[in-house]
Amino acid sequence: MALSLETALKEVKGWLQYYGLPVESALPRVFAAIGADLSTVLDLTDGTVRQRLRISLDRMTGEDWRRMNASGKEALTQAIGRAAFEAGFEGFIVPSAQDKRGQNLAVFQEKLLPGSGLQELGVLE
Repeated sequence: MALSLETALKEVKGWLQYYGLPVESALPRVFAAIGADLSTVLDLTDGTVRQRLRISLDRMTGEDWRRMNASGKEALTQAIGRAAFEAGFEGFIVPSAQDKRGQNLAVFQEKLLPGSGLQELGVLE
């Protein structure tokens, strides 16, 4: 999930450009606002956290995970996600590769703790 509508739009645009698709092919599109109340989130937008994990911002946002997956390899961001899941985090925040100031949130619904949850706040069609 993108943490802003602007980032969500840039993520869609990046996906279209990657596959060489015209913008019209993504329309119509529905955006939903989701509220997240989480207790344990790994924040990879924090430079101190990335430094402790020895992960550079450039490597996180510059790696072509689709190409890596196609060649049978796990991308760095996927390895981080798997490790965060195994460590019991409910989710993690990552810098957007499509929006240099944007952030995305990945949530592991099966790891949600009591009192945590997601709630639909509204839909933009």
